[in-house]
Amino acid sequence: MKFILNLIYKYYKKGHSYEKGNFLNRFHRIFFSSKRSIKYFFGFNVYDELDKTKGRSKFDLTTILLKTILNRFLKKSIKNLEILEVGTGYYSLLSIYLEKKYNHQITATDIDPNAIISSKLNCEKNNVSIELIASDLFENINDKKFDIIFWNLPYYSDVNIYLKPFLNQVSKYLNTNAIIFLGYNSTPLKPETIINLTKDSHGIKYTNTENFFWNHHKIAVISKINS
Repeated sequence: MKFILNLIYKYYKKGHSYEKGNFLNRFHRIFFSSKRSIKYFFGFNVYDELDKTKGRSKFDLTTILLKTILNRFLKKSIKNLEILEVGTGYYSLLSIYLEKKYNHQITATDIDPNAIISSKLNCEKNNVSIELIASDLFENINDKKFDIIFWNLPYYSDVNIYLKPFLNQVSKYLNTNAIIFLGYNSTPLKPETIINLTKDSHGIKYTNTENFFWNHHKIAVISKINS
């Protein structure tokens, strides 16, 4: 099974840099940009009239895995939680899904102001209330603290640009016993990289890696060190 999965990933990566790509690339774009796929996995409709890049993926496999892990955790929670999604994108899929399913306070951010405008439209159309903020990481969060922070990382980018600053700042925005969930593809971003960066960051500790045997995507679980 692992050998077959490695071949699939290798074939996908081979066509990833081409404009049209190979069969897997094309299937990936069609499946993960489909409104029907979103309706199936997240249970609501999305509206993309404000998205200028039609046809790009609206979510990915990491989004689904984060949904799985967050559901597993939130089903055990008996109190109202403050939740932050970093990098919510143009549709706020996970934040809207969580708001519709659980009774928690959700804030979602994105560095792109146009993504926030589009996400606000999707919230209005789906009759959900989420605090949406245009922010580079915690720039516009002020002094608010959270019980859960999650992020589908931009894992093909330089970790020194996005991940290292995030880990260096995040402890200031965590409540007691808070947990961070970071979703990523372990082909471009290795678990060891996240573990080592966490060791160099104040106030947090790496707890574990959630693995899924049938793919290369993982969830890093990081917790606050309570003083």
